[in-house]
Amino acid sequence: MGIIKVLLIVIFLSVSLLVGILLISLSLDMVSLDLLGHYYQLYELGIAAASGGAALILLVIIGMRTLFKRSRVPDSMICNTENGQVTIALSAIERLIRQRLKRFKEIRKSRISISSGPEGTDIVVRVSLRTEVAVSNVSEQMQQIIKDSLQESLGLKENLDIKIQIDDIKRTTEKNKEAGR
Repeated sequence: MGIIKVLLIVIFLSVSLLVGILLISLSLDMVSLDLLGHYYQLYELGIAAASGGAALILLVIIGMRTLFKRSRVPDSMICNTENGQVTIALSAIERLIRQRLKRFKEIRKSRISISSGPEGTDIVVRVSLRTEVAVSNVSEQMQQIIKDSLQESLGLKENLDIKIQIDDIKRTTEKNKEAGR
């Protein structure tokens, strides 16, 4: 959280606390409105109070807008090259991974999620396999093909964390083998 957000939170909470204490004091007759009016007239703070109130309202609006502003998840990633920056859509990376996964006849279906951040790119590929295979070999091959294709095709040199999650392995029965499934 930035220092401006923290400062806005502290100011907002402090002012809210003071207003809350004032309202409770007024409701319990600890402070009367006549007393507040007396100070108001004594120091002739009408213009100052009005401008302070307007500034406070503006500060609260800006603070609330800043606090509740949604942080967007990037739908692209930026790669720095020798000649400048290149922006790559995460959907393009997903399509490239799907094309590379078509090589594997063992995959029945797949779901891909990609997140890009300052520390690198995380890719999670969830697959369901058609047949019983050596899962460690197939997953290692998938990871290597995905990594190689992203580095060669897109020129990604950053930290790639590729995770393969096997959701399901459909057993092949004799009946399915004869039917060619």
